[in-house]
Amino acid sequence: MMTPSLEETVYFDFITSDPTTGAATDADSTPTYEVFEDNTDTAILNGSAVKRTSKTGNYRVGIACSAANGFEAAKSYNIVASATVNSVAGKGVIATFQVRTRDTDDLAASATTPNTTQWTNARAAKLDNLDTTVSSRSTLVAGAEMTLTSAYNAAKTAAQAGDKMDLKDAPNATAITAIQAGLAKDSTVAKDNTVAKDATVAKDATVARDATVAKDATVAKDATVAKDATVAKSATALSTANWTTVRAAKLDYLDLPISAVNTGPAAGADAVTLVVKTSGGVAIADVDVWISTDAAGATVVAGAMKTNSLGRVTFYLDAGVTYYAWRQKDGITFTNPQTFVAVAD
Repeated sequence: MMTPSLEETVYFDFITSDPTTGAATDADSTPTYEVFEDNTDTAILNGSAVKRTSKTGNYRVGIACSAANGFEAAKSYNIVASATVNSVAGKGVIATFQVRTRDTDDLAASATTPNTTQWTNARAAKLDNLDTTVSSRSTLVAGAEMTLTSAYNAAKTAAQAGDKMDLKDAPNATAITAIQAGLAKDSTVAKDNTVAKDATVAKDATVARDATVAKDATVAKDATVAKDATVAKSATALSTANWTTVRAAKLDYLDLPISAVNTGPAAGADAVTLVVKTSGGVAIADVDVWISTDAAGATVVAGAMKTNSLGRVTFYLDAGVTYYAWRQKDGITFTNPQTFVAVAD
């Protein structure tokens, strides 16, 4: 009997035959399967078999023995396949297996699991924010000219060189007393010289003197990983519900340092409003829109920004210049890019 480990995927084959002649024959329709655990009569998993290419009556079933699919270590499972051949319905057990706990080899492989202190589930959830490639965001070159949206207001500016400050002409006695008291009264560092006097790190030199890691060689000598299954137990700290393959793929969106990216709408001097609608003229809200100066989309100069409830989004572009608009929203297919000549609002 096969004994796959938890989180392993296994495959099983079965053959459908003519009920009269016994010859291998394709089923009338795609066979299905159910997986039952021990004495539980409700299937924990079901699906459709896959026909092997150019193999008459030959079907395979792939089973992901994961905790997410309901599998548990030390439990037995039966796979029951159902098929109809020449209008005769048949059913049979195609495989029986027992899921085992991970052995020392599995633990050694899992020892490369990321540090759970750094790779938290909260951080995993933040990967959902990577909903587009970083390079699709607009980048403003340092020193590029910008257009003020309102006139300069001297009353709102910061203090200028030479301006009088409170501590120069009208000192706050309470503040000065507090500052002096904090600097000179206890002088904890100078008086007790805690760091120099005790020199805990230098005197005890716990790390160097005891050399716990090197001397005891806990991992190598006691084989803590294999014996206590520490890795297997701690591996549950990272929830598979949070660390999904979809989120992992979103790391590919980090194709530029985020610190080098600006998400603002400015690329020119004129406010230009675009409206995104369906072919029937209905405005579409929450569409990601970004602007490039080339049809390949290699040079993005504005966005991405989302349309409002009226399907409108405003960028700062140069009137009279030809641009390319790119649009994206889950569930909607756009023909990108859309060429347009910027017209100031």
